[in-house]
Amino acid sequence: MRAFVRNVRGQAGTLPGVRPPTWIEHGRLLAGRHPCAWSPDYAEAEVSGLLGQGVTLFLDLTQPNELVPYDGLVPASARHVRLPVQDFTVPSEAQILTALDTIDAELGTGGVVYVHCWAGCGRTGVVVGCWLVRHGAEPKEALERIARIRGLGCPQTLEQRLAVLGWQAGR
Repeated sequence: MRAFVRNVRGQAGTLPGVRPPTWIEHGRLLAGRHPCAWSPDYAEAEVSGLLGQGVTLFLDLTQPNELVPYDGLVPASARHVRLPVQDFTVPSEAQILTALDTIDAELGTGGVVYVHCWAGCGRTGVVVGCWLVRHGAEPKEALERIARIRGLGCPQTLEQRLAVLGWQAGR
């Protein structure tokens, strides 16, 4: 768990190309990698570390069977919600709206949300970027913020970045 907490504070992760969880909005919205992205052996420590940060909702953008499931590690005090999106694709408008509404509903109850895909860049970057735009950020500013927080190349594809650039405030 110590390694996770250090990573949330902004230190480099241990898996090349996969950044550790980072705060999008401190104390409310975290974004990052799948808890089993590093290794299934570390899933329990990853989930425990996220719970230690106050996470009450795990918003999982991976497809079933894409990675080792971890939902059995999530205690009754938190929830795991899967909104499956194929890797390297753009979530549909309906998927984005469902994700944003799910995030806002949890935050509205005082919860803390962890949004993730495999590496926490592509699908996660689209959802987080659109969430930032929904709440007043200019689309370009949202992309710059994601790149600053999650690293260059997030979101991963041109189509994913265009999805954020095309999103409208309040949606």
